[in-house]
Amino acid sequence: MFWILGLVWLCCSGLEARPVEPVLVTDQTVRIRGEQRFFYALETGDVLWLEAKSVKGKPLRQVSVWVYGQQEPIWTSSKGEAAVQANIPVDRRAVYEIRIQAGGQKTVQLTLKRQPKYESRTNFDTQVEWKTITDTIRRSYRAETQMVYDTSYPTQYRRVHYRTAQHIHPLADRTERVHSKTHLQQENYNTLSFQLPTLRQDETQEETLLGMAFWIGVGQEGLEQYTKELKKFLGTAAAQVAKKNLLAGLALGAYAVAVNPPQGDNIHYQWTDQTGQVLDQGNVTAAYGRFGLPLKGPLQLTLTNDNLLNGLNVSVKLVAVVETRYYREEGYQVRTITPLKLEETRGKVRLVKRQVPVINNW
Repeated sequence: MFWILGLVWLCCSGLEARPVEPVLVTDQTVRIRGEQRFFYALETGDVLWLEAKSVKGKPLRQVSVWVYGQQEPIWTSSKGEAAVQANIPVDRRAVYEIRIQAGGQKTVQLTLKRQPKYESRTNFDTQVEWKTITDTIRRSYRAETQMVYDTSYPTQYRRVHYRTAQHIHPLADRTERVHSKTHLQQENYNTLSFQLPTLRQDETQEETLLGMAFWIGVGQEGLEQYTKELKKFLGTAAAQVAKKNLLAGLALGAYAVAVNPPQGDNIHYQWTDQTGQVLDQGNVTAAYGRFGLPLKGPLQLTLTNDNLLNGLNVSVKLVAVVETRYYREEGYQVRTITPLKLEETRGKVRLVKRQVPVINNW
């Protein structure tokens, strides 16, 4: 029993799989000047067989196939062919438009066939019916009525400076051993390098270098001189300087030092910037100094000992004073008056009739 059913199924499948013979849609010879369009209905799954040729062999400008109502063709021939042939798959039931551009007055033979996907769709009606529809077109215009004014208070933002502060940056506080001229293993000079402070510049802070000052002292005598000058500073000008820093007072010009050179060993010093320009120099037991602005960092200090036998302990202090301006974003309201036109929209309605192709058996 089962083998009989299987045989029947195979026979039916074989019948269904056989290709359906093409059905003639049109075969006509027409005279075309410029462009002519032909409209036919096709079923889903059809294959459109198209053949268009110039009777006298003169080339056609172009042949194209469109789904009615779409903006782009589904197939286009090459330009300048005298005979055109194509098999075009159809993916939907719709009205199809064949456009033939002759380019001049020519006699053209047009043959169209459709190969249905299924035998049951062989009798599909390819002729279209032209139906008249009415489009409603509204033409609008505006009529001004009155002018009004809208008052609002939008929030805007501005950058506001709210505080200024001074900061002291100690760049050096160290003791260097500078060997004598007759030392067997070391040179009699030391070279030190110091970076300038990095200044911040952004929406919230702006930093400016106000000044830089240094102190150089040799041995105990130099330290005693510094302590003596610090006591004098604390008693006179310390209130004008943040954190009561002697070198900060020198950097800001709030305090001046008149050094009476103490007795002791001398050291030769020389300050230079990155271009090699000499900023300050001397041969002293103790020295104070203030650098002029602007500076081109980094700064370099060279300490030279001209003593033949004795090495020297040299203390070096370097301070920079930076001013910081602080900013914040502050909101405020601005009164804004905006003129407004109140307009009334009016219009006219026009009815336009046109014909469209429709499929007979839809």
